[in-house]
Amino acid sequence: MRQLPTLEKVGYELDSAEERHRENPETFYLPPKAERESLQTDDLAKLIFDISIDDDVAQLATERMWVKVIDSKDGIYSGTLENKPYCREEGKIRLALGDTVLFSPEHIIMTYTAAELTQKTEQRKNIIETITIDQAIEVQKRCKDRKMVDEMVSAGFPVFEVLEKYNLDLPTLDD
Repeated sequence: MRQLPTLEKVGYELDSAEERHRENPETFYLPPKAERESLQTDDLAKLIFDISIDDDVAQLATERMWVKVIDSKDGIYSGTLENKPYCREEGKIRLALGDTVLFSPEHIIMTYTAAELTQKTEQRKNIIETITIDQAIEVQKRCKDRKMVDEMVSAGFPVFEVLEKYNLDLPTLDD
C-alpha cells in the first residue's frame, strides 16, 4: 500500500489544500474535486511542501512546486518533482528535482492537463520567437531579485528561455 510522505520518513510532508481552503475560502482557490481526482499520466499538479532543513523537523521551509503525474492507484497519485526546491540553498534537504512524490487529491492546489501544457508550450515558443535583443536586455535588467523572477515565471513569461536565446546571463539574485 502506498504511503504519503512524512517529515520523519522522507524529510517533507504535504499541506492539505482542502484544509487551507476551509480556513480561507475567499482567498485560497481550490480546483474542483472532480478535477483533482481525475488527473492522468503527464498532467501536472501543484502541491505545497513543508520541507525539513538539515533533518530538523522544527525548521521547515514551505514551497509550492509542480509534480508530473506518473500513475494513480487507490486514490494516491505517484509523480516526479518538476521543480528544484529553493530551500536546498538554506541547508541539507532530502528532496530534489526528479524525485518520486506520492500525493492525494486533497493536496492539489492547481492542475494542468497534458493538453493545456502543450498549448502553453506553443504560446511560450511564440513569445520567445518574437522577442528582440532589446527586449531581452530589458528582461535581464528587471531580473534583480528572486521575487521578481518568480513573479515573471508565475505569470507565464519564459524568462530563462528569452535570456538563453541571446546568450544573456541571469544576474546574481538578491533574496
